Amino acid sequence: RAMLRQAAFDRPGGGPADVFTSFERACAALDIEATGSAVLAFLERSAVTRTWSMTWTSAGHPPPLLACPGGEVQRLELDPEKQGMLFGYRDVYDVAREDARIELPEGCTVLFYSDGVIEVPGLHIDVQIDELADVLYENQVRGPQQVVDTVSMSFGIGHDDVVALAVQV
Repeated sequence: RAMLRQAAFDRPGGGPADVFTSFERACAALDIEATGSAVLAFLERSAVTRTWSMTWTSAGHPPPLLACPGGEVQRLELDPEKQGMLFGYRDVYDVAREDARIELPEGCTVLFYSDGVIEVPGLHIDVQIDELADVLYENQVRGPQQVVDTVSMSFGIGHDDVVALAVQV
């Protein structure tokens, strides 16, 4: 995490894909065997319009979920060819990561979560993501803390970390 923060600090104005690629190159150059999945997202508020947007990239991580009042929950999935695989495998997969960007209307909630939330032995990941989306849909009007509390009480059975972060505009 410290190296990723340093990469972000060292690349002001760079998008998440640029920062993440810098992080991976530093790990390779320093012979640090860091591997895993991750989503790196930048939230930004326009000084002119005062609206929020999110730019993100993914390294083989489950997609963030977006819920807006009165709407369906959307998976913020990248095109599979743009998403890239887990980080730390540049020797077998050296395709450039790409960013995606979305405007975040007022009242929307973005849910980031670890794979331990949805990876349950014997259950299909897509079914678990759909169930997670239902929890977000049902709880987002109650605020981000309620979303996180409900996710932490309803998902994960101790096989992996269970982490959730909800951001509401």
